Amino acid sequence: MQFVTNKADLFRALTKVKDAVPQRTTIEILAGFLLELSGNKLTIIGTDLKVCVKTDLDVTGIKNGSCVIDAQKFFSIVKELPDKVDISIMVDYEKMRAFIVVGKSKLSLSIMAAEDFPKVE
Repeated sequence: MQFVTNKADLFRALTKVKDAVPQRTTIEILAGFLLELSGNKLTIIGTDLKVCVKTDLDVTGIKNGSCVIDAQKFFSIVKELPDKVDISIMVDYEKMRAFIVVGKSKLSLSIMAAEDFPKVE
């Protein structure tokens, strides 16, 4: 999965979904955002199994795919980025890492398989 978006739009979308993600859980996958890229549409989903929040974001899609990324860490990283920047996100499924590139900076977070995320309607 690979896409490019701007910080403001991504931050706004993550803010909508983050409250559905539990702060503490015994089910590790629930502590993450499910990211699904299809074409130029990124779908972000968060759930605690009782409440599910889903939002779509228009992005520049490069390679379709999906993964689950730690919600708290990803949200904190995006929040701290400068306001008017483009963010490139690329997922390496072999290394199970998401690489977040902004300008000359490159960060990485571990990911989990999207197939393990609870099915939501």
